[in-house]
Amino acid sequence: MAAVAVIERSEFRLATCRNLEVAIWYDPPTTAHIRVMANTARSLRRAFPKGIALLNVVQGGGVPNFADDMREAVMDLNRGSDDDLGVAHVVLVGGLVGAATTLVSRPKMPTRTFGELDPAAAWLTPLLEARDPTWSAAEVLDAYAKTVAA
Repeated sequence: MAAVAVIERSEFRLATCRNLEVAIWYDPPTTAHIRVMANTARSLRRAFPKGIALLNVVQGGGVPNFADDMREAVMDLNRGSDDDLGVAHVVLVGGLVGAATTLVSRPKMPTRTFGELDPAAAWLTPLLEARDPTWSAAEVLDAYAKTVAA
């Protein structure tokens, strides 16, 4: 299974793997990054009308942007997401950054925040399997690893 890179920058990586979008943050997101995620999600929804999921991994520090343009970009990202399978936020940093990350978005689909990758993959897998029984937690972790290595 190959992860297809959408964007590779020192502060942010985004890839897709079948109906899974993988975002890895090394710095706080910018409005431009969120817009790329929204466009990618729309493309995935067209390609996988039975549902998509997001593995959103925060690996770096910095204070998230809560300005109006960022809130609007996040609302755009969540627009059309009511039928998405779920979002697993993985916060691998602590303190204010970790706490603030969970406040940025409250979509309607199942959403859960984790402090480690393995439990996030285990939680996300049944949601993905409901639409594609070939998914496994190992494949979710592999999609993450390939996104990091891209």
